[in-house]
Amino acid sequence: MKEKTVIDNIFSLFDEIVKGDSIVFEYSCPERLPLGVLLLSIWTKKKGYPLLINETIDLLHVYKKKLELNGIDTCFIDNALVIKIGGVIETGKVIARVPIEPDAIVLLRKHLKIYRRVLEEYKFVINVWLDFPELISMCSGNTDCEYTLFSNVVRYIGDKHRISFYFIPPNLDRSAQFLKRVATKILRLIEIKEGEFMLELENPVYGTSKHVKFTSVDIMEYLEKEGFLKE
Repeated sequence: MKEKTVIDNIFSLFDEIVKGDSIVFEYSCPERLPLGVLLLSIWTKKKGYPLLINETIDLLHVYKKKLELNGIDTCFIDNALVIKIGGVIETGKVIARVPIEPDAIVLLRKHLKIYRRVLEEYKFVINVWLDFPELISMCSGNTDCEYTLFSNVVRYIGDKHRISFYFIPPNLDRSAQFLKRVATKILRLIEIKEGEFMLELENPVYGTSKHVKFTSVDIMEYLEKEGFLKE
């Protein structure tokens, strides 16, 4: 029997996630967010699932370029479905645009209408909210706006047409705490020290967690083996 690699163990951790889950993906610092996107995107590609990315103000372009400048083939981003909120740079397969509105509640309602249409069209998607804190900040403390935003999160918990990942830093205010309370699982990408990481999956219902430790060398060796590094 073939011995499992560290990367196999990372993908096994992702395999613990089930259709209908709403996952908070917490990263230890903003600079490591592209690594989290990379791991999740490769797992999605291996599973053969469509990847749907909700992007705010061209940040997907930034993450794509950071990966490319490190020699990584970003075909998984090029092939991803994208709902774009604001911004002008087209990255991935942009299937819908939501213009920035003076009234953030109007923006959220327009986005929800598009999101519903996409879920009706596709039988199942991995749904990534890359920059959820940006949506929170658009509410500018408006309680009605925040209520609309989080109502849209709650309504899709358990919907087996998708698995949603909400990328957030660990130091968000009460908004992050609400997300963690309603999340079905919490995924954490933790930098232990330079070049060494831990991916931890917590199940809040049972109070249990599993983790995998890995290094940047593990990732680069896997990317080279699978042809994800540019010549």
